[in-house]
Amino acid sequence: MRTNVGWIFLPDKPDGMTTFPSSKANEIIIVRNHEINPGASAKDGPFGYKNFKLKDIRDDLIYDKGKFFPCTEGTTTVIYDVNKQDVIRQFLSLT
Repeated sequence: MRTNVGWIFLPDKPDGMTTFPSSKANEIIIVRNHEINPGASAKDGPFGYKNFKLKDIRDDLIYDKGKFFPCTEGTTTVIYDVNKQDVIRQFLSLT
């Protein structure tokens, strides 16, 4: 399932992930990897269909803007409350 968080999309179909302890006892940090082929339809990437949200992002915030289009793979981070079994927040962490 693809999620819209604020003004950007979290990519769909993570192909790997790992967890880290948080400084708070009830939270864990989940980092998900997304390998999205840049030649494929951009609808699954963080910038939406045909990268229409890319214009709203400063160049210095994008790790690899590419020659013709940005690389859409990267990682997303989820902060998860294990007691409430709920997502506290999630965001792009490398794209």
